[in-house]
Amino acid sequence: MSKTPPPLHETLTSMSTSASDENPLISYEISVQTGDRMGAGTHGPVFLTMYGDQGISTKIELTDESSTEFERAQLTKFRCKFPSIGQLEQIELIHGSVDQRWYLQEITIDNTATKER
Repeated sequence: MSKTPPPLHETLTSMSTSASDENPLISYEISVQTGDRMGAGTHGPVFLTMYGDQGISTKIELTDESSTEFERAQLTKFRCKFPSIGQLEQIELIHGSVDQRWYLQEITIDNTATKER
């Protein structure tokens, strides 16, 4: 029996979304796997900033309309677009809820233009 793939959520950024010839908009797919432990999930806000060799993204909130994001053992996918940051070098992930814990098992970020992960 095959599992249904998780829905892909569009995430808007506060960064200017105007493309130029020098710096076109790039689409990134972000996959967040919450671990399978008791109390692993969260409903608190989660923010991501990506650092590349050619720039830094704005801080984006990983969110959707569903109330099931970041549930225990769940894979949640997001897509965002902003000017290229070049080769991804590091990320900053902030869990914005002081009174909730969250067990992040894995995060992957794919540049959909270059297919780099």
